[in-house]
Amino acid sequence: MGFAEQRKIKELTETVLSERERELESLCRAAIRGETEQVASALMSGIDVNVQDAEGMSPLHWAVWGGQEDTVRLLLALGANPNMPSNEGEHATPYWHAAKDFGMPEIAELLREAGGTLGRASK
Repeated sequence: MGFAEQRKIKELTETVLSERERELESLCRAAIRGETEQVASALMSGIDVNVQDAEGMSPLHWAVWGGQEDTVRLLLALGANPNMPSNEGEHATPYWHAAKDFGMPEIAELLREAGGTLGRASK
């Protein structure tokens, strides 16, 4: 493979990665804002429900941070992990944030019913 071909492959790879980063950012923004239809659309396009951004935050983390109960329901129905830790530490799961950090009892109950625990986090 010549230099020009290698360069083209590198450019295409960077374009695809940039596009995925934009999709992830858009998904996380929609989750924190409670834009449930946009979240569903993004996930139906093939994005993993448990994808994590650079801070280790999943769409479920962002929906919890935004207090978006309907979006939390949707994400859980699609298999989001209520015990997935962010880069903040093993305790920093969506369930922990709702139950202990933000005091969101209704959302915490949804997460608990989906298997959320205050024990060991899981990826």
